[in-house]
Amino acid sequence: MARTALSKDKGPGILKKEGGNASGLKATGKQRQEKKAGTQDMTPQEQKAYFERYKDNPVPVGEYQRKEINKIVEKRAQETGLKHEQHHVWPVAQSDEILKVTGRKYKNNAVIPLPERLHQAQGRKLMHKRNETLKPQNPRESLLQGVQDTRQGLLDAGCDRTKTNEACLEALKKIKADNPEGFSGKIPPKP
Repeated sequence: MARTALSKDKGPGILKKEGGNASGLKATGKQRQEKKAGTQDMTPQEQKAYFERYKDNPVPVGEYQRKEINKIVEKRAQETGLKHEQHHVWPVAQSDEILKVTGRKYKNNAVIPLPERLHQAQGRKLMHKRNETLKPQNPRESLLQGVQDTRQGLLDAGCDRTKTNEACLEALKKIKADNPEGFSGKIPPKP
């Protein structure tokens, strides 16, 4: 099904479905599965329009499930008609993996709100490129990988480079402040 682009003048529910698909052809098997699952990725045009709409603060950083970030999530969901999720800048799976290696539990609450269709895009590979495959054994390396993947995912989705860098730096500082001495030392060299 075709979707309208995001724009300020269309108000809430701006990504409403319009009848038929653009080519007039029936959906392919993959498209049918995505439609059934309800996880169809945002198109590049929708991503660009989303970040253009929120160009002043495209990726606000907050603490997971705190009132301030929940308000932003609710407001953006209402304004766009898209379900939003809170993306951990340092993925939980990676911080849990470091717990197994070091025996130390790291506080990991820095999140940014993203539309679910963007956060889960490409089978979660847009925002979590290496999350499920490469599992660093060093806390610093793990945090670096999480921040790099988040940054690259936001840039690939069309978010402004300066705003992306600011958000990632803010999240990185927050995670480090929450875990004093948790990321000291150097990343060991690769064998």
